[in-house]
Amino acid sequence: MCELYGMSATHPVGTRLSFGRFAEHGGPHRRQADGWGLAMWEGLAVRLLKEPEAAVDSPWVRLVAGLDLEASTLVAHVRRATRGGRSLSNTQPFCRELHGRHHVFAHNGDLGQLILRPDTVREPIGDTDSERAFCLLLERIRSAWGRGHIPELEERARIVLSLAESLAARGPFNFLYGDGDALFAYADRRAPLDAPEPRPGLWLQEQRCTRDAPVTHHGLTHTTESPNRLVRIASVPLDDAPWRALPRGTLVVLRGGIVALKKSSCGGSSP
Repeated sequence: MCELYGMSATHPVGTRLSFGRFAEHGGPHRRQADGWGLAMWEGLAVRLLKEPEAAVDSPWVRLVAGLDLEASTLVAHVRRATRGGRSLSNTQPFCRELHGRHHVFAHNGDLGQLILRPDTVREPIGDTDSERAFCLLLERIRSAWGRGHIPELEERARIVLSLAESLAARGPFNFLYGDGDALFAYADRRAPLDAPEPRPGLWLQEQRCTRDAPVTHHGLTHTTESPNRLVRIASVPLDDAPWRALPRGTLVVLRGGIVALKKSSCGGSSP
């Protein structure tokens, strides 16, 4: 399966080591060798880098490492092609404009052949079930948004969770979705699905960095007077930090380096 990585921080942090560790998973020895992508928000706009090549061999990944680009929110993906060929149009994350801001989506799993209604406003460019799921999500949320109007976080989470529940019934559906204000992460399960205990779809890790207690193993350096909090989401733990598995059917919403909201398919929610 593909792998996902997401990050939310209070203040912008360098991506050199954080993304670099994840990019090592995008190579032939790890089977996710069919493409990689990185989306970083700068205000309402997104800096998007991606290519249909193995991340470990990519000069673009080395460029990102050399520049040590900073971001407070990012989404990354390494791909193992299952539906849709190896091409730029099928490489994630996907990015679309909606009401004056960039929305980004990345997924791993298998949803089968999704059919979009003829009147769907957003159409896929490539051939993946992932991009079609993104089009369905944009169709669900566009009526709640308006130019200059951002729906309450609870309302957005409700819409995202509703779609997640319906599509997860078709197959594994782990995804990251960012709307320029918050980062939504939905955990389902990972293959092989016939294992006695399905593997967790996503793992979460939280850290706090201060000048007196810097965190270095993932590339976070403290450059501000205020403490910097960081939440990372990944398909598999990336290092020896204390990661915890998210239960199947869990939606977490990250904003400003904290878990701002958590909801589950059983209907519960918590701040």
